[in-house]
Amino acid sequence: MKGLIALDIDGTITADHHAIDTSVVDYLCALASEGWQLFFITGRTYAWGLQLLSTLPFSFYYGSFNGALVVHFPTGEVVVRKYLHSSILAGVEALCIDGGVEFIVYTDVEGETVCYYCPHRLDAGLSAYVSMRRVKAQEKWVPLNSLSSLPVSEFPALKCFGTLESNLFVASRIQKILPFHAPVIQDPFNTAYSVLQLTSIDVTKGTSVLQIAKHLKCKGRVIAAGDDYNDESMLAIADVAVVMASAPSPLQGIADIIAPPAFQNGIIDGLSKAIQHM
Repeated sequence: MKGLIALDIDGTITADHHAIDTSVVDYLCALASEGWQLFFITGRTYAWGLQLLSTLPFSFYYGSFNGALVVHFPTGEVVVRKYLHSSILAGVEALCIDGGVEFIVYTDVEGETVCYYCPHRLDAGLSAYVSMRRVKAQEKWVPLNSLSSLPVSEFPALKCFGTLESNLFVASRIQKILPFHAPVIQDPFNTAYSVLQLTSIDVTKGTSVLQIAKHLKCKGRVIAAGDDYNDESMLAIADVAVVMASAPSPLQGIADIIAPPAFQNGIIDGLSKAIQHM
């Protein structure tokens, strides 16, 4: 094995929410045939990433919810599973209500992602926004009168939706009180809103990359590529960090390589330069 390449998906290897360009797929196949181990990791749901990656004709690892669940393909072996417990919901709910954001519980049961929420808590603006997001993201949302009736006791993540200012405020309060990893990113479906994702404190893209490297007994170097703040932890631990030109300026500041944006299939150029850099 030459080494490990960890790749964010949305905004990094593709600008299309539902497909990866064939030229990028061909390049990834070439890397795999040369001996690189590929690890795809996203903050989004397991089902979303799976429909993009399931046809790839080589062995790879796939992490969803920033690494709360990591699975090897094609074997289906679960390598990492670190979920939250429903006992934390009351504390999160109080902080979110005070901060003016709404949170959704993302569950994963037998490979199907179901999102639970309380629609009566949404104001008109948030109600219209989450309706749009539900359709564009092709997610299954189930309304509840109270989260006390949540039908599962464990789940990979919570996502809070609101303005950037309100989510940053809630994230700062939550991290002072509760043991969560809480990155805030711009919503790819509507840039007027942001998404605060809550996972276990030891679930980050960076820790996931380190776990996979250990699992593989990887003696080669690590390349990581991303485009948003939830990628920062894996970029920081990589030997070579590739950041897309569409990324926020602070993230570009830690890059070894700046790649053209995903809509130009810039990951090909970025990884080619990263391999040469090594």
